[in-house]
Amino acid sequence: MLGKILIGSISFGKFTTKRVELLKSNGCVIINNPYSHALKEKELLQIISDIDGIITGMDQLSERVIASSKKLKIISKHGVGIDNININAAIKKGIDY
Repeated sequence: MLGKILIGSISFGKFTTKRVELLKSNGCVIINNPYSHALKEKELLQIISDIDGIITGMDQLSERVIASSKKLKIISKHGVGIDNININAAIKKGIDY
């Protein structure tokens, strides 16, 4: 298993499942956003500790969320802009983005 990937972006895989199936076929376990909105800090804090990677849309990847991640190795942005991601916190923790 390559790891657990959280798909926070509510539009990722909405029109085609090709990318999700590619991740699965390469050994990733997919955790889908259980809400119909971007994940808030409080929601992310409940699940981030066991996640290896995240495909984020507008989910709030605050310094606190990133600090709470124990296994996070990569943040992939689905969409435009990175103002919802605390890049400095990710860099300090050695997380690729």
